[in-house]
Amino acid sequence: MALGGPKKRAVLATVVVHANTVVSADRLIDEIWGEDPPASARRTLHSYVSSLRKALNIHGEILSGRQGGYLLDVDASAIDAERFSRNIELARTLRSSDSVEALRLLNETLALWRGPPFGSLAGDIPSLQIESTRLEELRLVALELQIDCEFDLGREGMAIGNLERLVLEHPYREGLWHRLMVALYRSGRQGEALAAFQRIRRILIEELGIEPSRRLTQLEDQILLHDPALDAVLDASGDCYEIRPPAFLSDALPRPELIHRVFVERENELARLDDFLNQALKGDGSPVFVTGEAGTGKTALVTEFISRAQQAHSELVVVGGTCEALTGIGDPYLPFRETMSLLTGDCERRWAAGTISRDQALRLWGLLPTVVQAICDSGPTLLNSIISGRDLACRTRAFGADGAQALARLEALSSVRVQQGSPSPPGQNQTFAEYAAVLDAAASHHPLVVVIEDLHWADTSSVQLFSYLSRHLDGRRILLIGTSRPEDVAQGRGGTPHPLTAVLTDIKQRLGDTFVDLDRIEANEGRSFVDALVDTEPNDLRESFREQLTEHSGGRALFAVELLGHVRAQGDLGKDEEGRWVEKGIISWQTLPARVEGVIERLIARLDPELRDALLVAAVEGV
Repeated sequence: MALGGPKKRAVLATVVVHANTVVSADRLIDEIWGEDPPASARRTLHSYVSSLRKALNIHGEILSGRQGGYLLDVDASAIDAERFSRNIELARTLRSSDSVEALRLLNETLALWRGPPFGSLAGDIPSLQIESTRLEELRLVALELQIDCEFDLGREGMAIGNLERLVLEHPYREGLWHRLMVALYRSGRQGEALAAFQRIRRILIEELGIEPSRRLTQLEDQILLHDPALDAVLDASGDCYEIRPPAFLSDALPRPELIHRVFVERENELARLDDFLNQALKGDGSPVFVTGEAGTGKTALVTEFISRAQQAHSELVVVGGTCEALTGIGDPYLPFRETMSLLTGDCERRWAAGTISRDQALRLWGLLPTVVQAICDSGPTLLNSIISGRDLACRTRAFGADGAQALARLEALSSVRVQQGSPSPPGQNQTFAEYAAVLDAAASHHPLVVVIEDLHWADTSSVQLFSYLSRHLDGRRILLIGTSRPEDVAQGRGGTPHPLTAVLTDIKQRLGDTFVDLDRIEANEGRSFVDALVDTEPNDLRESFREQLTEHSGGRALFAVELLGHVRAQGDLGKDEEGRWVEKGIISWQTLPARVEGVIERLIARLDPELRDALLVAAVEGV
């Protein structure tokens, strides 16, 4: 429902907070405009309410005028905040008799949370600030109660990841630290439990000048003494309750907001990638390279493609890794280690960062037993060379009953390898063949997209593994995507050709044109991109602004996005009463965003010394 500008939305939010109570016009004016309202405030308020009544009163008289004010007449159950409060109290009561049902109710309740209450409006409206603070505190109470229910069911280990995130967000909330220390201790991680106490103690002393509470210091003593009172609750058989998929994949905690980056244009490139995917889904896998210099939007294109592909194909699983500029060349198989970790359920960090959805994480977690079986059958030497056997065993154990068979195989294999002593490192061909076999096993259950980013920074072993996989995709439901910068590859390494050069030549000879080149940007395409970017939000920005943004960004995706955000952040652009972006004065293009400066510095660093000196002279003289 379109509600208009921020002040109109603030009027609605205020009457919702005071639902079923008459809110006087004077109070609304004070809330919305503060101590110095314009002379037209009462007339404007009447206009806002009249517009809201038309939008809300489709199914009856919900918002109506009363003498001197306005009334929002709704059932309390129709307001999420009221349901939120009632359900938490009900869950607290249920916990004493049925922790499972209490947890189910909390899952449902926390799913109502969509982010900070009232968004940006809360910062300006006193009554909304008060209600926002109340709801934020209530949410923390619900999260603590949810963790307590998990503890009741013997699932302390699966709550650790969520607790670590919560103590970072709320470092002074000692109840969360107490739960984290207990969860770590019950998971056999006594040292980490004691380290957690030292973390909170340091925070409180350095930032507030106080010591931890008596309750926390007593808990430290209990951990040091292995107090039996801290032992986990066991079921009748003496075993902990069955551990289900980790708590971070349940609905018990609010889902991190997915990162949605601005993406416009590039429909032809998306369609080309989609064609390759459709062929892979039919069992005709292939490699694809997305190339372009820094700032052309390689990552943005691949991210948008993946997002659309997963919406269109519910069975699709996406994994991948990124090569690093500083460590990548000397860190063997870095992107492929990341890929295998994701393929074996190590996805909490990406989920918490908002880069993958809960559904995507669930698909990865669900593949864990299959991939572990494949590693045991076809990729034993990958253990502790490509993937940590210890971490893999922990995740498999956490999977619960459905992972028991895979865990037994994994532990038996680990036992045999320990008895045999430290084997010599596997040969490269063996590593490549086993890696391909594990991917093949996973793709037999779910079609795969494997994305390896920034191959121009890859170590030689990773480049060779990419090449090997590109030759073993026939008949497989695997799309292998690599991204790279052509100029970095052309420069070579240490006076020798870049290892990726031969791979690209080989792929071109075998498969023809499997490249999506983003450097082929015509001038009109750059301007088209800028127009589409600017128009993603309502605005009254003039033609001259669009021309300047195109000129200063060169039409490159990264530069345009960063520059637009930069001029907004420095106040050169602002929103009017209707929420439309407008120019606030003369735009300053003299300073550059940090990311743009970083790209330019890398480009300059690649120049020969003589060219760099000439560029410096030209810059000083203003040429």
